[in-house]
Amino acid sequence: MAEKKKPVCMLCGRPSLKSICDACAQRVQSEQLGKKAQREKGGKE
Repeated sequence: MAEKKKPVCMLCGRPSLKSICDACAQRVQSEQLGKKAQREKGGKE
């Protein structure tokens, strides 16, 4: 019989009903906003 896997975050592996948990989604979003701000200032990535 096939076992039913518990849903986990694809980034951190912690139990989560979403494919990417809220904590990881916030971290990724923050990183991207920082990179965008650097690009707009003309800085390096």
